Amino acid sequence: MSVLLRRITPAVAGLSSGDRLLGRPLPDALAAALDARFVREALVEIVRTSLCPDARVRRVTGRILKRATIRYEIELAGAPLSSWSVIGKVHPSRAAGESACAAQRWLWEEGFPDRPPSEISIPRIFGFFPELELLLMEEAGGRSLQRLLNKRMAGAEDVRHFAEALVKLHRFPADGVPPFTVDRYLEEKCRGLTEQLARDFPDLATPIARIVEDARKIEAELLPTYTLAHGDYHPGQVHVGSDRHWLLDLDHLWRRDPAYDLAMAVVKLRGLVTRRGADGPYRELLEAFLESYLASMDDEIAQRVPINAALIFLKRACKRFHYRDEPDWPAAIHHQISRAEECLAVHESRRQGRGLSAALENCLRCPGATGDREAQLLGRAEARARAG
Repeated sequence: MSVLLRRITPAVAGLSSGDRLLGRPLPDALAAALDARFVREALVEIVRTSLCPDARVRRVTGRILKRATIRYEIELAGAPLSSWSVIGKVHPSRAAGESACAAQRWLWEEGFPDRPPSEISIPRIFGFFPELELLLMEEAGGRSLQRLLNKRMAGAEDVRHFAEALVKLHRFPADGVPPFTVDRYLEEKCRGLTEQLARDFPDLATPIARIVEDARKIEAELLPTYTLAHGDYHPGQVHVGSDRHWLLDLDHLWRRDPAYDLAMAVVKLRGLVTRRGADGPYRELLEAFLESYLASMDDEIAQRVPINAALIFLKRACKRFHYRDEPDWPAAIHHQISRAEECLAVHESRRQGRGLSAALENCLRCPGATGDREAQLLGRAEARARAG
């Protein structure tokens, strides 16, 4: 940690370096990044470069939007605007922040915003400030698709934009971008815990081994055709507006099977059915999403959604195994692996064929992703059923 961060009291903004949010520890630098004293100079430079060289910053206030993302409200004088907002994301380390900054700058400098469809863009990066492990960027417009879905305000056109943003990313030239292999996924996203998880939960060893074996087998055939991919693509990563839409959180760009991003979107949309208990409207949204995506991409990608969904649930099980910080975490692990098994069964018996009908059928057979608390409750119910 830098000298600056070491001398800041952990009590700033009521946060400490040991605080957690949804399992993961909050970054050590978050408290400092919320303190206007430490970000003001950087924001003054951004304002003068981006808005007006004579602008004066009268006041800066920071508010957490989610986990380690902060909105800075800047009151101005001598500028075309009286106030302006900048988004900051605090990273867990300097190396992680520098990598995220480089990835997003590369995408911008390679012309992603200008490629068709030009109404889909990404926030402009202002800079990375290593003393605070803070990445500052333009604030995206529009409204979060996730919030619109939660409020039942999203329509088919909104999820089509969600699909179009993914298509634009998947079709972007990725020459020279390193591949994100299954083995790397197991090491980084599953924290290298799959073997230990199988040893500690012997009843889960067989499905874990089958998921890994099938994923590696598919990768051996597909590696040369991997595309640029997001890696955490869900409705919260897209903001939709009246004439412009934003793709967010592009911290880690790799070449990988595009079906992983598609699977993440599918299990998140399917999860809305579990939480809301209304299959019809969300089935229509899922169909609109798949129809728009497959209109521009190879139908074969959808055939691999089930095995990639199984990998997603395996990752979620390893996350719970890693933290073990909530009641009934073993039940949550069983629930996640149970969902992975369902996806594996769909993969092994999936309907072959091209076109929207086969893709929709296979995706609808995959379970949806629920929140951690919901996973615990469902896992507890499943444990009682097994015991009974």
